[in-house]
Amino acid sequence: MIFAMNFSYFVFKERDLLLRYLDSVRRSLNKQGMFVLDHYGGYEAMMVQQERRRQKGFTYVWDQAAYNPINGDKLCHIHFEFRDGSEMKRAFKYDWRLWTLPELQDAMREVGFRNVTVYWEGDDHKGGGNGVFRAQKVGDPCASYICYVTGDR
Repeated sequence: MIFAMNFSYFVFKERDLLLRYLDSVRRSLNKQGMFVLDHYGGYEAMMVQQERRRQKGFTYVWDQAAYNPINGDKLCHIHFEFRDGSEMKRAFKYDWRLWTLPELQDAMREVGFRNVTVYWEGDDHKGGGNGVFRAQKVGDPCASYICYVTGDR
């Protein structure tokens, strides 16, 4: 198995680079191999916004700083704000292309992955996910989501 987590393949901003990457991954797997990726999307993924989460001793800030709907370019940062008033601005930077779920599945099939499957998170009935991911062909039109995509060699 090969895992590509934290949306790492979003660094490939051009389709031909994504295809070359996916093909390289597929070829490196043995005949029973499986590739697993996480995927992030939903209409809020395309918005410029900040999300703050209080943690013990600091606030984590997810900053969706820019999005270009013409080519999918997306710029995000992670900031940290501390109780003493100090801040760590732009501790992490993500300069990505926001690939859509259909684009990713199509690209995986194009390079030869079989049984491309989306694992969608269930609903906790309070507006959030329940942490249970199941193979689905239809997903809810959520404001934001994380799902998993698998493909067999």
